[in-house]
Amino acid sequence: MSAPAAPPATGKLAPAAPPATGKLELEVPEGAVAGDRLQFHTIAGQFSLTVPAGATPGKKMMVTMPVPSTFTPDQRLKVSALKINGTPVLPKPSAEKLELAKLNKPWIEAHWGLFPPQQRLELKVHFELYEYLPSTEAMIQSQWGMWQVPRTMCQVDKARAWEPDRWVQMQRCEFQFAGVTWEMLLEGRAVPWVVNQVAVSASAEAEKSTAHDVELCIVLKRGAQPADALPARSAPLTIWALLQFADRWSTWLRISLVPGESYEFDLGDRRSIADLGPWLESAVPTTLMLTGEKQPARGLMPGQHACACPTRSV
Repeated sequence: MSAPAAPPATGKLAPAAPPATGKLELEVPEGAVAGDRLQFHTIAGQFSLTVPAGATPGKKMMVTMPVPSTFTPDQRLKVSALKINGTPVLPKPSAEKLELAKLNKPWIEAHWGLFPPQQRLELKVHFELYEYLPSTEAMIQSQWGMWQVPRTMCQVDKARAWEPDRWVQMQRCEFQFAGVTWEMLLEGRAVPWVVNQVAVSASAEAEKSTAHDVELCIVLKRGAQPADALPARSAPLTIWALLQFADRWSTWLRISLVPGESYEFDLGDRRSIADLGPWLESAVPTTLMLTGEKQPARGLMPGQHACACPTRSV
């Protein structure tokens, strides 16, 4: 005789563990009203919410959101790339910056106003750099001529895999002007530097490690010539250009480029990731203004420079 069948199992499955959550304090940004959609990033991912009734700019809301199971209670949720209905929330300019912008406006518009709408172009872009937020910063002594000067350097984790001194395209914007295709590129290159970490031991020996800062460049590139283009299309095209990057302005620059050639704007004291602190967690406002070459009979306006432009072929 065969053995009796075993009774069916009567045990119950254990309930699934509730999803991990984290909390952060979010301040309602200037310009937001009830019903607006706020989008933002944290180390736990990208999230969005609707501004509730009664919430006004400056009011702080406690937001609970899902986080990865590996998230630990001591990890801090910090908001970056905050947007209102898709528009980045930018740092509020200081009174000094507003006054400088007011002083610059007349000479910018003096040249701009000389050209009809079909001979000028204003391109506004917000470069989002939250992916390149530094994980650490340090003040080091840097050689400047005969002197040692303090300089803030960053560790940008995403730049670890970049080849040193090789420009990497970070963001790109394509547009048309004067019957030609153009590109405005935000490029970066890794700048290795040595961090000295003093070990906590009797010998107190310094352990050297390499960190990677990022230097930035804005490039204006004229598109390559199509294979079936007329010979005239390969001739140099001369334009006037002005770049506004974060809170800095260039002068009006006269630039001549052949197909495939590029011009690099000097970002001055905004060329390093560390120099863009207020904008890294939101976006860097960038405006490129272009006009045709034709000049008024009275010659150059204030702030204009006809120069031999540094270019590079791509």
